[in-house]
Amino acid sequence: RFAEVESRTHSLLDIAKGWWKLSLPRANACPYAIIHARGIVRGVFRVAHWRESDVKGRYEFVPVSMQPLEGDQFRNRNVARMFGGERAGSQNPIRYVKVSGEQADG
Repeated sequence: RFAEVESRTHSLLDIAKGWWKLSLPRANACPYAIIHARGIVRGVFRVAHWRESDVKGRYEFVPVSMQPLEGDQFRNRNVARMFGGERAGSQNPIRYVKVSGEQADG
């Protein structure tokens, strides 16, 4: 679906925010949603909270800002190894990973 973002028919946020089947306690422990396609980061959003859908067990993230975080460190980075590559074998696209180097808001 990333082609829809590139063609500007949908925003990155529209494509990425939900409705995902996930573990809410684990998702709540993750401050960021890292959006990637084919192992390359397309954008990073700080998560304000998760909203439950009408379908039980599915959620969408509500970002702090409607725009992805700015900066080269948040875009076009190869994260294939972090997320298991394109052929990781899982049908669930949600991954919970620890990201080192997070800076506190100032």
